[in-house]
Amino acid sequence: IVFISLPVLVINKVPEAYARLSAVEYPRVGEKVLEWDGFLYTFEANNSWTGVPATDAIIAQTIEDNIDDSALDPCPKEVMQQLKNTTNADIVNVLKKLGASSIYTVNMVMEPAATYAETQRISKYNYEIRVDRDQYTNGTKLFKATALIHEVIHAYFLSIVDDYNYTPSTALPNFPELFEAYVLKTNPDSNNKQDAQHKVMADKYVAAMASALQEYDANYTIPHQVYEDLAWGGLSETPIFAKTYPPGSFESIRIKNRYAAESVGFSVGSGTPQAQTPIGKPCN
Repeated sequence: IVFISLPVLVINKVPEAYARLSAVEYPRVGEKVLEWDGFLYTFEANNSWTGVPATDAIIAQTIEDNIDDSALDPCPKEVMQQLKNTTNADIVNVLKKLGASSIYTVNMVMEPAATYAETQRISKYNYEIRVDRDQYTNGTKLFKATALIHEVIHAYFLSIVDDYNYTPSTALPNFPELFEAYVLKTNPDSNNKQDAQHKVMADKYVAAMASALQEYDANYTIPHQVYEDLAWGGLSETPIFAKTYPPGSFESIRIKNRYAAESVGFSVGSGTPQAQTPIGKPCN
């Protein structure tokens, strides 16, 4: 274990070596900062910073710790707490699998949104997830879990924009555009014509999210395909989804019906081979 202690005096004497620490004018006890030297520093009560090597697991855990869900209504808050506390596929593991590498904060609030939940950039490395209590009121807990994980990943994709000063075509980039930024981060030479790279990244997203959903649901009698379909539902507006599951194909309809069934709480596509019945439980 490598451990570094940095008194404030040291940081003030060589600010160029600790640019991010010296930029924090009034640090709070417990505040964490990721420095260029690859260490994650925590401000301690004795007025010094202590640092440990910033492994993927430590960064992911810090991001999860920075997700404030205290303002959520009871049902989404319960769902979010469960997503944080599962054993093998919690939020930490989702972020670690996707390669989260910067520290940022997420504040979750109950506010009107365009859909059940949406994510907004407030400032650099500071994001807000708004959950609308008046939309999808009959959606299952599994739907809410799907939407909340998706928005947590949305916030991570926004951090990539902040990391690389990526310039989206709109002031509030949509999810497909953010997914493109994620692909470019992992494959800098990628472009829209290289569908193979987009498919690899989509599969990584789906695998991480589906595992988290299945562990959250704790129902291993349900085929894993169901959770994969819910994860793909979050990518349904991306070009790679249409290329992987062409519009009107059996798989495309099945995936969209599964997502819709969980979101409204009743069967969708009844009488067709792609009929889907919700497996999640209602909030009340």
